[in-house]
Amino acid sequence: MHEEPISQAEIDALVRGLSPAKSEAPAPAPAVAGGAADVVREGLRDFPGLAAQALTDLAGAPCHAALGEVMESTVQEMAGVLTGPFLFGRTSLNQGLQGTAFFGVPLPLALAMITQIYGGVAPSALDDSALGALVDGLTQMNHAGLAGLGDLLGRGVYAGAVEVLNLPTLAEASGWSAATPVMAAAIDLTLGDDAGRFYLIMPQPVWGPLVDAVRDRNSARARSAAAPAPATAPSQASHAPQRSVAAAPVSAPQQTNFQTARFPEMAPRPAREETRNIDLLMDVSLQVTVELGRTRRQIRDVLSMGPGSVLELDKLAGEQVDVLVNGKLIAKGEVVVIDENYGVRITDIISPVERVQSFR
Repeated sequence: MHEEPISQAEIDALVRGLSPAKSEAPAPAPAVAGGAADVVREGLRDFPGLAAQALTDLAGAPCHAALGEVMESTVQEMAGVLTGPFLFGRTSLNQGLQGTAFFGVPLPLALAMITQIYGGVAPSALDDSALGALVDGLTQMNHAGLAGLGDLLGRGVYAGAVEVLNLPTLAEASGWSAATPVMAAAIDLTLGDDAGRFYLIMPQPVWGPLVDAVRDRNSARARSAAAPAPATAPSQASHAPQRSVAAAPVSAPQQTNFQTARFPEMAPRPAREETRNIDLLMDVSLQVTVELGRTRRQIRDVLSMGPGSVLELDKLAGEQVDVLVNGKLIAKGEVVVIDENYGVRITDIISPVERVQSFR
């Protein structure tokens, strides 16, 4: 047995279970692999499923979607991908991510979406009502997909309503130059017997922060996984070379007095009056219109009208009239007379689903 005292460094090494000569620093966290397109694909992995579920809820019929190719491109290169007639939907991200993104929807797929929202009835024309149904569908899909993206990033991601632009090319719809770098994610959508592929197109100010956020999250996870576990006293420490250790004087433990913590009674907090956001809009004026009926006439017929002319409307006598608020159908009613004025007694309130179906 050696009688010389060991050093403090040797004692610390024995406690950690490491030989002083073999002590190593923790390995650095591995870098996150993958190009920008791969990272964007990871960020959008839940977007198609959530968007399809939102369209299913709106249309009342099952829809399915899957994420296809994600490619880093330019506006000029996308012109070779977005061939054929397309409709472009513009969405402005205003929280979580900032910037403007676009949906590129082939015209046949857009008509299939409108038909699905109409309850299986194909639109007779791509008029304002049909485009309004497409706006509702894309807006609901976008909001649902961005909610999933917010869960991934750990912060809320929100955007305004999608605006459908009836312009033939991405360059005209966006106003971007041909060399503008974009990230395009292909999404395959199935609607009953119809299927097609549409695109989510993001400029660098949108997908750049998305890539950074996903990589930061992955790096944090990698560092957490590579962090060393708390050291424990090894059982093999007794087999280390025995040396005499000078015993340090041990002082007697000091006695500590403890007292039970006592807290004063808390006064009841007054009930907080709930504030509803709708209260902020109570004084906003809306235009209410009662529509007796409609008709279409050629210009020559309108010019030939005079006193005594009769216009035949598209409603029968005694049929309910439409009540519109800011041009949107919200109720139906019957005409009544109050004193010397006309009035409308509300008989039916239009549900959101019926409101979309009424677009046709």
